[in-house]
Amino acid sequence: SINAPANDIASATLEDGGGAAVILTNEKLKCANVPRTFVNEDTCVLSTLSTACKASELLSVDVEMSTENVKKFYSLTGHYVYAIRGLAMEELHEHPCSKPKSRWEISTGVTCPSATVLNADTVTALTDAITKSFDSNPFVKDVTRTLLCDPSDYDDSTDELDIQLQIGSDCYTHVHPDHLNVYDFSGWVSVHNGGAYNIQKWAEGFDGHEGWYLMYPYVGVSERNVPQHPMSRWYNNGNGDNIVYVARLGDSLPYRDLIDGLKTD
Repeated sequence: SINAPANDIASATLEDGGGAAVILTNEKLKCANVPRTFVNEDTCVLSTLSTACKASELLSVDVEMSTENVKKFYSLTGHYVYAIRGLAMEELHEHPCSKPKSRWEISTGVTCPSATVLNADTVTALTDAITKSFDSNPFVKDVTRTLLCDPSDYDDSTDELDIQLQIGSDCYTHVHPDHLNVYDFSGWVSVHNGGAYNIQKWAEGFDGHEGWYLMYPYVGVSERNVPQHPMSRWYNNGNGDNIVYVARLGDSLPYRDLIDGLKTD
């Protein structure tokens, strides 16, 4: 702090260089950090806080979670960062009419290949939720339903949870609420029961793979001897210490909000 006594500057130093104050004041205050030099090396403090200011002006830069940028995390940081696909829904409580919030994958300008046959009240309720959502993500839309569905569309006989709904020229498919979330899987590499390679391979160009997503092997892959993975395995390990949430694919977030392992100047 510039107001600290000359003999007590180190103890009064802002732990994050003023980064938290920059955020709280909407950047009206500026960072107070400086590079280490021979002049300050005795009192210079390295901060590992997520709000810490950087030597560069990256705090306010937005990072788009595009497919290209997700791939770049590996080349820039060595971290295994992927959007998750292949997650399944198994229970009636996951039906979009059984819960107020749901996620839908958007296929723009596409006619649904297998549009689900639903009663009029259900179509109205789901269409209303989707069209009234302010979610601008280009890949998925998170919605809140306020109207009631027809109960016969989600009773005990319901076995179709990945509903397809045609709205105008676009097809919306109901998906798992974590579908296309982006995670840092780096911590999972060393503890994955199936071996590190099966997590690393997606980023490393396995079989010409695009590199930005990991396909959860819910049904397994018999030709590669990959066993079925029950959804309980995802619920027990996803969003944990070893699989860390970053953002949704298609979202943008400030550089300062990236998890620490993904930040680089």
